[in-house]
Amino acid sequence: MTLEDFNFLDEINQIDLIISSVCIGGRDSGIFKVLLFHVQNFYVEVFFNKQERYITKFVAFDGTDRLEPYLEKLNFAFN
Repeated sequence: MTLEDFNFLDEINQIDLIISSVCIGGRDSGIFKVLLFHVQNFYVEVFFNKQERYITKFVAFDGTDRLEPYLEKLNFAFN
């Protein structure tokens, strides 16, 4: 599955693919809870409206620029 293939899927199939993937991060952005999933060879942000309690959109990407907000929360402990 490529990023382009994902973008052409209908919402139901996108959700099926996302829930079978790994959630690797989360963040708050105003009224949204944004969850980050690693889906095969790309990432998907799921924007969940906390007030209305529904998913508003998916943003799929394959670069690393959009990962910046999640990197702050990572804690690497080396002993």
